Amino acid sequence: MDVGIVRVAEDQDFAKLKELIDNHASWKLEYNKGSTKVWTKSVSGTNFKMIKIRSIFSDVSPVQMYDVLHDPEYRKVWDQHMLESHDIGCLNPNNDVGYYAMSCPAPLKNRDFVLQRSWLDTGQEQYILNHSVYHKDFPPRRGLIRARSFLTGFLVRTSGDVGCELGYVSQTDPQGTLPPWIVNRITQIFAPKMVKKLLKASRGYPQWKQDNNPNWKPWHYPEQITAPRITVHDCVKSAAEKSVHYVDETGIDDHSLVTYMNEADSD
Repeated sequence: MDVGIVRVAEDQDFAKLKELIDNHASWKLEYNKGSTKVWTKSVSGTNFKMIKIRSIFSDVSPVQMYDVLHDPEYRKVWDQHMLESHDIGCLNPNNDVGYYAMSCPAPLKNRDFVLQRSWLDTGQEQYILNHSVYHKDFPPRRGLIRARSFLTGFLVRTSGDVGCELGYVSQTDPQGTLPPWIVNRITQIFAPKMVKKLLKASRGYPQWKQDNNPNWKPWHYPEQITAPRITVHDCVKSAAEKSVHYVDETGIDDHSLVTYMNEADSD
């Protein structure tokens, strides 16, 4: 699925995600510790690398992980970088468009996204995909840099008797003027941290959900969806998006990067 194109995801889109996660040809292993591996891959036409994670969660069921990845209310609990997130509308029960803004420690500028998200639960495997799109009512906002997801996806599968395997792939351009080497380095460091946060969040989810609208799971029960229907005619660039000027971030040096990493370590 291409940036800016809004359409219902097809079987081939989910198959592409599975192929990326399972095929390690031309990927470079960057991290291998415990049950977590992280790879990177150079992509033609961009200096920003694609990243892949595979990890085993021995005490988290596939359904539990899938629910954590979906539940927008619980994300407010465990995702401390989220500034704002809400639905814009849905195409059908398995495809929607939403807005997400995230904080970045200084000296980086905060980022936001407009994303189409698509998901599929086959019973044996659970898929979640997203890519950047546009919406006329959500132009770039002052103080935020509109980032771009070419492809980001999760694949959850059974592992052992009660556990799950999580596969994750992302090719994202933060936009702005960040040097690619910084983005690639930060991505490699943050990947294992994301796994740790997801593990902690997943372990805490059953109790939290029991106390917070336990029967509300629109990703399982489409009749619970309240987001309005949208059409592809709404998903176009705003006038402001055609003339964006970013704040210069190229002055970030090694010292600034160390400061950034120290803040990340404290998360």
